[in-house]
Amino acid sequence: MNGRGRRLASIGGAWRAIAIGFGAIVLLAGCGLRNRSLAEGGRPRAEYWLAIYRLAPAGTADGVPTHELADFTGKPYRVLQSPVLTSAFIPAVEAVPGEGEAGPTALKLALDGTGHKLWFQACHDPAGDTAVLVVDGFVRATFPLRRDQAGCESLVVPAAWGAAEAAGIVQRAPRNYRAVR
Repeated sequence: MNGRGRRLASIGGAWRAIAIGFGAIVLLAGCGLRNRSLAEGGRPRAEYWLAIYRLAPAGTADGVPTHELADFTGKPYRVLQSPVLTSAFIPAVEAVPGEGEAGPTALKLALDGTGHKLWFQACHDPAGDTAVLVVDGFVRATFPLRRDQAGCESLVVPAAWGAAEAAGIVQRAPRNYRAVR
């Protein structure tokens, strides 16, 4: 090979190394994005995800599945294992004034058909007379399971919410509902 041929071969080798390096970077970046989307379930992150559990009655048998949740202060709440309702059954939320108080201090949860049936069952099941509302994993409110609420298409949860938090819950409810559909 003459001098010119060697020069072209060395230039070709440099371009080959650059192309392999670029390909490796693209491949690794793509794997990282794929792993991230798989870890997140390929869906947008839920914020203000709501769940309603029944409080486990005192003296609940050892065989009954329960787990512990906490509020922001760390106070523990022993609840029955499965939630009664989640954001998957709540297409809309409205901030409403609480009893005798001004401002958005209660949440009116609109229930879809399945949510209405689940709430009806919960209100007529003797296992626990108190419910807890959990927002993003933290207990935010406790309220009695009222037997007369079961005939409604919505549920009012009394709680002390700040205006910003109530607005966030109201805004995110339709997105959270659609995310599981």
